[in-house]
Amino acid sequence: MSHNTNNNSNSSNASFVRWQGRSLEELGRAINLLLSLSLAISGFVIVKLLDSDFKCELNTLQTILLLGGLVFTLITIVILLLLIYNRLLSFRKTTQIARKREKGKRDEIEALRKEVKQIEIRTWKLFKWSIIVFFVSLLFTISGFVVFFLNT
Repeated sequence: MSHNTNNNSNSSNASFVRWQGRSLEELGRAINLLLSLSLAISGFVIVKLLDSDFKCELNTLQTILLLGGLVFTLITIVILLLLIYNRLLSFRKTTQIARKREKGKRDEIEALRKEVKQIEIRTWKLFKWSIIVFFVSLLFTISGFVVFFLNT
């Protein structure tokens, strides 16, 4: 019976490891998507603001909204870059844990695990903030273009 219990434990652990890997892959894809969209939006807004055919006067609602959207988009990019750095730091610490486990230095692992746990908490906070700020930037940017088209 203990053999069967051990088998179930190995099976559930393998399932957890597999789904944890999938979760990390999906997080990476989401970060890449947000970063790509943020860069594209900021490039588009900058090109439009510099375009002489795009009538955009200073101190108008349209300009304030577009510049606000651009600022929030740039903040999103900064948050995403911090998030990428944070994930790389997590991978590095996790690699150190694996090396210490292989070398039998189990007494040093617990401190690293706590550090990785804190890094992961920060990762998810940064990810949530990047999504929030990204949608605020979209709201400002779309509103700026709506005002522009309503005035033309």
